[in-house]
Amino acid sequence: EPTTKTYERQYEFLGSIGKEQDNGRWEIDVKNQIKPTDEIEFIGPDLLYIKCENLKIFDVNGLEVKKADHGKEYTITTSTPLKESYIIRKKVEKATSYAP
Repeated sequence: EPTTKTYERQYEFLGSIGKEQDNGRWEIDVKNQIKPTDEIEFIGPDLLYIKCENLKIFDVNGLEVKKADHGKEYTITTSTPLKESYIIRKKVEKATSYAP
């Protein structure tokens, strides 16, 4: 029996952008794990979405880390122009199988 797979683009909510610090870093409120290798986008009231470029994540000591986990404090830098309260999301490809 043939089955067909379709790919539905969905998004996972990762957190939001907090205040900008004087060194060009942004505080982030992490809800789900964020990694610089993820395909991250920002959305806000004044934009549909914008792709994240050159993301770096820093812990409270200012050291670069490979991921940001919920419940801890982090700051980020990116070459993408940000504003406070932007939503951080990640593309998640979900395969759906169905029999025609």
